[in-house]
Amino acid sequence: MIGTHLYLLRHGQSEFQVSYDTTGVDPGIEDARLTELGWEQARAAAEVVRTLEVDLIVASPFTRTLDTALTVAEDGAAPIRVDANVRERQSDPSDVGRPASVLAGEYPMLDLAHLEEIWWTGGGVPDRLGVLVESHAHMATRVDAFLEWLRGREERSVLLVSHQGFIRSLSGITPENGVVYEFSPDGI
Repeated sequence: MIGTHLYLLRHGQSEFQVSYDTTGVDPGIEDARLTELGWEQARAAAEVVRTLEVDLIVASPFTRTLDTALTVAEDGAAPIRVDANVRERQSDPSDVGRPASVLAGEYPMLDLAHLEEIWWTGGGVPDRLGVLVESHAHMATRVDAFLEWLRGREERSVLLVSHQGFIRSLSGITPENGVVYEFSPDGI
């Protein structure tokens, strides 16, 4: 049984989403950044999080989630733990990250020393662009690993800043960008 209260937050809108939603074509943007609307969504989520008693923020190492998590934690509400297990399922170029050493240079305020240099790949079969497509079974293993990690935590309230695919696999919720969801993982 998990004694931790869990909140879920999908990162703010990304450059990939704007391009793909407009054209229906994968724009090939790796590690897409937040749009201006994405930054606004992150700031709005921060207002919601300020009303909660969050002890820890767990974020995926993608730029869009790191920027969302840092915006939410701007007033020092809770420490941020970066966890590659909560990344998006690798299925297109936006799910190709940047090496840990590059992220460490851009985000010196975060502890990234535990990340593998190439943290975003989970194996899989290359698509037509050469991107390895992670299996749903592999992603389910990552969800299970996150839940197992959560079971051992002492924090009473955790905010997960992640992605649509990971959050859906974890909870069954198809999250909107920048919306905070309350979720009880006890039934999983």
